[in-house]
Amino acid sequence: MCYSDEKWFVADAGKKGKIWVLDKNDHRQWKGKKAHPTKIMFLGAISKWGTPPLVEVDGKMDQVQYTAYLEEVFKPWLAENVPGQPIWLQDNPPVHKAQFVLQKILCFGWQLAEHPPQSPDLNPIETAWHYVDILLKEYVVNSKAELRQAVQECWKIAGAAAMFEKYIKRLQCNIDNVIRLGGGNQYKENRSKRAVVY
Repeated sequence: MCYSDEKWFVADAGKKGKIWVLDKNDHRQWKGKKAHPTKIMFLGAISKWGTPPLVEVDGKMDQVQYTAYLEEVFKPWLAENVPGQPIWLQDNPPVHKAQFVLQKILCFGWQLAEHPPQSPDLNPIETAWHYVDILLKEYVVNSKAELRQAVQECWKIAGAAAMFEKYIKRLQCNIDNVIRLGGGNQYKENRSKRAVVY
Protein backbone atom coordinates (compact mmCIF):
# COMPACT_ATOMS: atom_id res chain seq x y z
CA MET A 1 0.00 0.00 0.00
CA CYS A 2 1.13 3.53 -0.76
CA TYR A 3 -0.08 6.26 1.63
CA SER A 4 -0.40 9.75 0.14
CA ASP A 5 -1.23 13.25 1.31
CA GLU A 6 -0.42 16.88 0.69
CA LYS A 7 0.92 19.37 3.22
CA TRP A 8 1.66 23.07 3.46
CA PHE A 9 5.06 23.90 4.90
CA VAL A 10 5.52 27.38 6.33
CA ALA A 11 8.91 29.06 6.76
CA ASP A 12 8.37 29.96 10.41
CA ALA A 13 5.87 27.27 11.42
CA GLY A 14 5.72 26.50 15.12
CA LYS A 15 7.83 29.46 16.18
CA LYS A 16 5.98 32.00 18.26
CA GLY A 17 6.55 35.74 18.13
CA LYS A 18 10.06 35.82 16.69
CA ILE A 19 12.25 33.62 14.54
CA TRP A 20 15.95 33.28 13.75
CA VAL A 21 17.05 34.81 10.45
CA LEU A 22 20.42 35.43 8.84
CA ASP A 23 21.46 39.04 8.24
CA LYS A 24 23.61 40.14 5.26
CA ASN A 25 26.77 39.04 7.14
CA ASP A 26 25.35 35.56 7.86
CA HIS A 27 24.84 36.29 11.57
CA ARG A 28 21.76 34.83 13.23
CA GLN A 29 19.40 37.33 14.81
CA TRP A 30 15.84 37.38 16.13
CA LYS A 31 13.22 38.98 13.87
CA GLY A 32 9.47 39.32 14.21
CA LYS A 33 7.37 36.83 12.25
CA LYS A 34 5.97 37.98 8.91
CA ALA A 35 2.23 38.62 8.62
CA HIS A 36 2.19 36.48 5.46
CA PRO A 37 4.96 33.91 5.81
CA THR A 38 6.49 32.00 2.92
CA LYS A 39 4.76 28.67 2.35
CA ILE A 40 4.86 25.79 -0.13
CA MET A 41 2.53 22.82 -0.59
CA PHE A 42 4.03 19.39 -1.22
CA LEU A 43 2.38 16.14 -2.31
CA GLY A 44 4.07 13.08 -0.88
CA ALA A 45 3.65 9.35 -0.44
CA ILE A 46 5.27 6.61 1.63
CA SER A 47 5.25 2.83 1.33
CA LYS A 48 7.06 -0.16 2.75
CA TRP A 49 8.94 -0.41 -0.57
CA GLY A 50 10.44 3.07 -0.23
CA THR A 51 9.49 6.66 -0.78
CA PRO A 52 8.62 8.36 -4.06
CA PRO A 53 10.00 11.87 -4.57
CA LEU A 54 8.14 14.79 -3.03
CA VAL A 55 6.20 16.90 -5.52
CA GLU A 56 5.96 20.65 -5.08
CA VAL A 57 2.40 21.75 -5.85
CA ASP A 58 2.15 24.82 -8.08
CA GLY A 59 -0.50 27.03 -6.45
CA LYS A 60 -3.82 25.52 -5.42
CA MET A 61 -4.13 21.95 -6.64
CA ASP A 62 -7.02 21.00 -8.93
CA GLN A 63 -8.02 17.59 -10.30
CA VAL A 64 -6.09 18.00 -13.58
CA GLN A 65 -2.91 18.98 -11.72
CA TYR A 66 -3.36 16.16 -9.19
CA THR A 67 -3.78 13.47 -11.87
CA ALA A 68 -0.79 14.89 -13.78
CA TYR A 69 1.36 14.45 -10.63
CA LEU A 70 0.03 10.91 -10.19
CA GLU A 71 0.76 10.01 -13.81
CA GLU A 72 4.13 11.74 -14.21
CA VAL A 73 5.72 11.07 -10.80
CA PHE A 74 3.97 8.37 -8.79
CA LYS A 75 2.87 5.97 -11.56
CA PRO A 76 6.43 5.38 -12.88
CA TRP A 77 7.80 5.07 -9.33
CA LEU A 78 5.13 2.54 -8.31
CA ALA A 79 5.63 0.52 -11.51
CA GLU A 80 9.36 0.28 -10.78
CA ASN A 81 9.25 -0.30 -7.01
CA VAL A 82 5.98 -1.94 -5.97
CA PRO A 83 5.32 -5.60 -6.84
CA GLY A 84 1.89 -6.47 -8.22
CA GLN A 85 -1.09 -4.15 -8.30
CA PRO A 86 -0.41 -0.98 -6.25
CA ILE A 87 -2.92 0.01 -3.58
CA TRP A 88 -3.21 3.81 -3.29
CA LEU A 89 -4.59 5.47 -0.16
CA GLN A 90 -5.57 9.12 -0.32
CA ASP A 91 -7.69 11.26 1.97
CA ASN A 92 -11.03 12.79 1.00
CA PRO A 93 -10.77 16.38 -0.27
CA PRO A 94 -13.00 17.09 -3.29
CA VAL A 95 -10.04 17.09 -5.70
CA HIS A 96 -9.30 13.45 -4.78
CA LYS A 97 -12.92 12.34 -5.03
CA ALA A 98 -13.62 13.88 -8.45
CA GLN A 99 -14.81 11.27 -10.99
CA PHE A 100 -12.02 12.33 -13.36
CA VAL A 101 -9.40 11.49 -10.70
CA LEU A 102 -11.01 8.20 -9.66
CA GLN A 103 -11.28 7.04 -13.29
CA LYS A 104 -7.63 7.92 -13.93
CA ILE A 105 -6.50 5.92 -10.89
CA LEU A 106 -8.48 2.90 -12.11
CA CYS A 107 -6.97 3.33 -15.61
CA PHE A 108 -3.50 3.22 -14.01
CA GLY A 109 -4.39 -0.27 -12.73
CA TRP A 110 -4.21 0.80 -9.10
CA GLN A 111 -6.55 -0.40 -6.39
CA LEU A 112 -7.96 2.53 -4.41
CA ALA A 113 -8.18 2.07 -0.63
CA GLU A 114 -11.14 3.66 1.13
CA HIS A 115 -10.16 6.17 3.80
CA PRO A 116 -12.65 7.22 6.51
CA PRO A 117 -13.13 11.01 6.75
CA GLN A 118 -11.13 12.91 9.38
CA SER A 119 -8.98 9.91 10.30
CA PRO A 120 -5.35 11.08 10.26
CA ASP A 121 -4.29 8.24 12.58
CA LEU A 122 -5.23 5.81 9.80
CA ASN A 123 -2.76 7.33 7.34
CA PRO A 124 0.87 7.01 8.50
CA ILE A 125 2.05 9.84 6.26
CA GLU A 126 0.40 12.26 8.71
CA THR A 127 2.95 11.21 11.34
CA ALA A 128 5.70 11.45 8.72
CA TRP A 129 4.72 15.06 7.98
CA HIS A 130 4.87 15.83 11.71
CA TYR A 131 8.38 14.40 11.93
CA VAL A 132 9.48 16.51 8.95
CA ASP A 133 8.00 19.57 10.70
CA ILE A 134 10.13 18.80 13.77
CA LEU A 135 13.29 18.49 11.66
CA LEU A 136 12.43 21.69 9.79
CA LYS A 137 12.57 23.73 13.02
CA GLU A 138 16.36 23.34 12.99
CA TYR A 139 16.66 25.22 9.69
CA VAL A 140 17.02 28.96 9.18
CA VAL A 141 14.74 29.73 6.24
CA ASN A 142 14.62 33.20 4.66
CA SER A 143 13.20 32.48 1.20
CA LYS A 144 10.97 30.13 -0.77
CA ALA A 145 14.06 28.49 -2.31
CA GLU A 146 15.52 27.83 1.16
CA LEU A 147 12.18 26.45 2.39
CA ARG A 148 11.97 24.14 -0.66
CA GLN A 149 15.50 22.85 -0.07
CA ALA A 150 14.98 22.43 3.69
CA VAL A 151 11.76 20.42 3.25
CA GLN A 152 13.40 18.16 0.65
CA GLU A 153 16.41 17.59 2.96
CA CYS A 154 14.18 16.82 5.95
CA TRP A 155 12.14 14.37 3.83
CA LYS A 156 15.34 12.55 2.84
CA ILE A 157 16.62 12.50 6.44
CA ALA A 158 13.34 11.02 7.69
CA GLY A 159 13.34 8.39 4.94
CA ALA A 160 16.98 7.45 5.57
CA ALA A 161 16.28 7.08 9.29
CA ALA A 162 13.60 4.46 8.50
CA MET A 163 10.97 6.62 10.22
CA PHE A 164 8.42 6.03 7.44
CA GLU A 165 8.64 2.25 7.81
CA LYS A 166 8.15 2.64 11.57
CA TYR A 167 4.95 4.65 11.04
CA ILE A 168 3.60 2.09 8.56
CA LYS A 169 4.28 -0.80 10.97
CA ARG A 170 2.45 1.08 13.74
CA LEU A 171 -0.69 1.44 11.60
CA GLN A 172 -2.25 -1.89 12.67
CA CYS A 173 -2.05 -0.81 16.32
CA ASN A 174 -3.79 2.47 15.41
CA ILE A 175 -6.55 0.55 13.59
CA ASP A 176 -7.03 -1.77 16.58
CA ASN A 177 -7.36 1.21 18.93
CA VAL A 178 -9.87 2.99 16.67
CA ILE A 179 -11.97 -0.21 16.56
CA ARG A 180 -11.65 -0.67 20.34
CA LEU A 181 -12.97 2.89 20.87
CA GLY A 182 -15.82 2.43 18.41
CA GLY A 183 -14.49 5.01 15.92
CA GLY A 184 -15.95 8.49 16.19
CA ASN A 185 -12.57 10.24 15.78
CA GLN A 186 -11.76 9.54 19.43
CA TYR A 187 -8.40 7.81 19.18
CA LYS A 188 -5.35 10.04 19.50
CA GLU A 189 -2.13 8.29 18.52
CA ASN A 190 0.36 7.69 21.36
CA ARG A 191 -2.21 8.46 24.08
CA SER A 192 -3.28 5.67 26.35
CA LYS A 193 -6.51 7.25 27.64
CA ARG A 194 -9.69 7.88 25.70
CA ALA A 195 -9.62 11.34 24.16
CA VAL A 196 -12.36 13.92 24.57
CA VAL A 197 -14.85 13.95 21.69
CA TYR A 198 -15.50 17.42 20.29
